[in-house]
Amino acid sequence: MRTGDIRFADLLAAEGLKSGMVFASPLMKGWEAARAVADFKAQENIRADHNRIIAAAKPGTVGHLVDRLATFYHSEYVKIHQPWVRETPFEEWRDRQLAGKGIVL
Repeated sequence: MRTGDIRFADLLAAEGLKSGMVFASPLMKGWEAARAVADFKAQENIRADHNRIIAAAKPGTVGHLVDRLATFYHSEYVKIHQPWVRETPFEEWRDRQLAGKGIVL
């Protein structure tokens, strides 16, 4: 609180009020409303992004399949037994594998 600010409780005490219902005006300044709307939209974007990331990580989804392809591509097994796989850049190899399953990113 800044010096010189008046607390609402002090105003009530000055009027002799100790308890009871208190009503405050719902009016907001324009910049307060704009900030509240921006905060609300940011929360909605965060939720949507979070849900998208979680859905992509669940088994049975394309995101899970891409993760498994990446793990396979970079595995020691491929390095030793199928080195020709790594002759193709990962993104191109991944897209070919997915296209074989009818999935296009």
